[in-house]
Amino acid sequence: AYINGMRNFPQLISVLNQLKNYKGSGMSAKMFYQGKIDELVSLVVKKSKELRLIKREERSVSQVDREVLASIASYLDDHYALNPSLDFLAKVACMSPSKLKYSFRSIYHCSIKEYIQNKRIAQAKHLLLYKDLSLSQISQAIGYKNQGSFSSMFKQRTGLSPLRYKRFCKRL
Repeated sequence: AYINGMRNFPQLISVLNQLKNYKGSGMSAKMFYQGKIDELVSLVVKKSKELRLIKREERSVSQVDREVLASIASYLDDHYALNPSLDFLAKVACMSPSKLKYSFRSIYHCSIKEYIQNKRIAQAKHLLLYKDLSLSQISQAIGYKNQGSFSSMFKQRTGLSPLRYKRFCKRL
């Protein structure tokens, strides 16, 4: 469900499903519906305030810095397995480490570390499904020195261990 270009709004979907599935009548139904409408309005107002705050943070980053951040993101897309340090990235960006962290989060809505982890997990999913590699080979290919660390991060991000993910996707 998309709302104003936004895809992820599970609280709203939950309330709408409650409305759809409600079977009451009479005064209790009227009170239920009024309560749910109030809840929906509250959710929309809260989300609107959150989005305005995000937009304001994005506007605080200059166009030049946006271009530099796009270059940093592109570099990370290609070099996520190397685990580049914040100091290295800050030097490349000609920013202080704190400015880079703040600006990157403002534009990409995650930390640099989370961005790298997301890239690693996406690549791991691809390798699990389309390549015949061991978990050790996959973990090394995406920048983890320890297979256990990779498996833990994968399960934390996906809810499944790498092997369960592979088995689950192969059945689909």
